[in-house]
Amino acid sequence: MLPRSFWGGVIELTRWPFSIAFAWWGIGLVMLAFRAPGLSLALLGPDATRAALALPLGLILIGVGGLVFLQLGRARRALLRPH
Repeated sequence: MLPRSFWGGVIELTRWPFSIAFAWWGIGLVMLAFRAPGLSLALLGPDATRAALALPLGLILIGVGGLVFLQLGRARRALLRPH
């Protein structure tokens, strides 16, 4: 069986890329929601449906990225805690 420190490293190596990927995906959707020609918001133009869907989904994905980061950090600390 592999030592606990190995699994702590595996958790740490998955923690950063997954949380960053979710956060950037969410940021991209939020930026897509506010993308419009000129200074007007897409929420007021013909792309209101796309913006209405992209904005909440983007904010949710940013939150998911933060939760993944926090929960994997807790899992790593619990794994490496001496028993």
